[in-house]
Amino acid sequence: MHLTVALGTDLWCPSAHQQYGHQRSVPSATDQGARLYERCLPAEENFPKGRLSSFADEEHLGSSQARSGLRQWTRLETAVFIADSSPSCGYIPRDGMIQTRVICAGDEWGLPDACYEPFSGLRMLLKARPNISFRFWLPLTLCVLLLVHLRLRADDYELHRWTAYQTRVPLDQDAHFQDRFARLLTALSKAKPQFSSLKQDDRPLEIGIREFAESAEGVERRNITHLSDADISTSKDAHSSVIRLLPEYEDLVTYSSHSRGIVIIGGGRFTPMALVSVLMLRKTKSNLPVEVFLPDETDYDEYTCEVIFKEINACCLVLSRFTKIPIANYQYKVFGILFSSFEDVIFLDADSFPVIDPSKLFRFEPYTSTGLVTWPDFWISSATHLFYEITNQPVPNLHEHASSESGQILISKRKHGRSLLLALYYNLHGPAFYYKLLSQKAAGEGDKETWIAAATALNNTYYQVREGAQPVGRHLNGTYRYGGMLQYNPHDDYEQQQKNQVPFRESEHPESVFFHLNGVKPNPQDWLNNQHGLRLWGPLSEMMRRFGRDLEREIWEEIIYVACTLGKSLNCLKDSGDLCNKLNKSWDTIVGAEKIDV
Repeated sequence: MHLTVALGTDLWCPSAHQQYGHQRSVPSATDQGARLYERCLPAEENFPKGRLSSFADEEHLGSSQARSGLRQWTRLETAVFIADSSPSCGYIPRDGMIQTRVICAGDEWGLPDACYEPFSGLRMLLKARPNISFRFWLPLTLCVLLLVHLRLRADDYELHRWTAYQTRVPLDQDAHFQDRFARLLTALSKAKPQFSSLKQDDRPLEIGIREFAESAEGVERRNITHLSDADISTSKDAHSSVIRLLPEYEDLVTYSSHSRGIVIIGGGRFTPMALVSVLMLRKTKSNLPVEVFLPDETDYDEYTCEVIFKEINACCLVLSRFTKIPIANYQYKVFGILFSSFEDVIFLDADSFPVIDPSKLFRFEPYTSTGLVTWPDFWISSATHLFYEITNQPVPNLHEHASSESGQILISKRKHGRSLLLALYYNLHGPAFYYKLLSQKAAGEGDKETWIAAATALNNTYYQVREGAQPVGRHLNGTYRYGGMLQYNPHDDYEQQQKNQVPFRESEHPESVFFHLNGVKPNPQDWLNNQHGLRLWGPLSEMMRRFGRDLEREIWEEIIYVACTLGKSLNCLKDSGDLCNKLNKSWDTIVGAEKIDV
């Protein structure tokens, strides 16, 4: 018989203690506002009446059927703590591990009569046996095990009281927020930079960070951008006005305190990729909640969002419900982070996924001190000196950071609220101006450079990983076919950087944390179109050397699952039956070629 107890409610029962002369308690622990409270278990003949409630039904403990299963409980045997999911989404994972029941009792137990919705905090599963005396060593053992378990897996749990979420009105339904945000957008739009004279030369070759590290002395910051003095002056004034404006609107950077989660942009062909990304996340055993932002209503499919995504601890939000301003492409990213409910955010491009459980990245340096961690692209910084003139900053040394690869970002909305608002400004005017200044026609021109740019303009802290991104692909018929890029553990990099300050690092065996498939994207149709009868990332031996497991097989399994099991419900996958057959046949061909693929 299992009893699920909701936390966040005082379970102290002095009357029972006084009347029955004994007390049963569970180990107590505190973390981020969540508390475990003492619980009393009365003698078998005096078990109080109460109510057991679930979403589907209610049964009264006072009924003969219920009392027969509970009246003999006199000893606490085990306590198992199970993580709950994000209250903003409200779903139950398909493995069935998350319980959906709560106990409510009358005043005799010091509890309110009404039951709490079980979507926050931990749930404690109590299992009891009849007629066994209580042992003093058991709570001590459980307490030690609990503390170790919470220390190792703390970030998998949502340790917040339900009431903290109840007070946060969804932003797409908050009229006050909508009005304030509309005013901010109007102000940012009016602070428009002047760029009528902007011209750029033909695109030069990018300078790789490996090449730069080998010959840094002769490398200068490149510039292919030209802007008149008048336009520079006007743009500088506009930028200064935005800096002065930010404190007034910093309250628009909202979040649920101490919450952590992942933000992904879906929509169209990106929705299947987002689904694959979340499925790969779950393979790491991470329970972090995920919010998938869709550009507009045409991207929303009820079955995909309310069944498929919810089953894997993710939920959909539609950006057009938050703001009516026309945005596209790279601009979606900053809006998704701003509108997310999390305080600590891992942003992932739809074609990027974690190789390890990313929860631990929140717990260690450099994130704990800076609140903003980015990863490098293959090239040195691409920003023109004109950007720093307009933003009233000294031109930094090229050693300070490389160009950014924003397929993954860690950011604290509490620490970087103003940075986010300034990044919003850069992205609003990005396609016509700031993207051009920051990337200067470099590969991937878009939001990628705006995150560090916003932090440095406000003199806020950040950390960019120095371990160089590693391309992953294979040579085929004399041609290298690029598949994607690996990004490495920021904590390991930070510790090495404290010992040896370098602009670029290439360690022997760094730990991979993210895999960005920006070459061959994990959309089932794109994936199929790029198959050539062999593995995309090299032979199986290479997979085992890099990851210690067959990561390419794993992503094949998820892509086939999305196409074959879920394809019919995804708007962008037409004729999913034929696509499913072709994907299975292609994978069978690759497996058949394993013996000669060395």
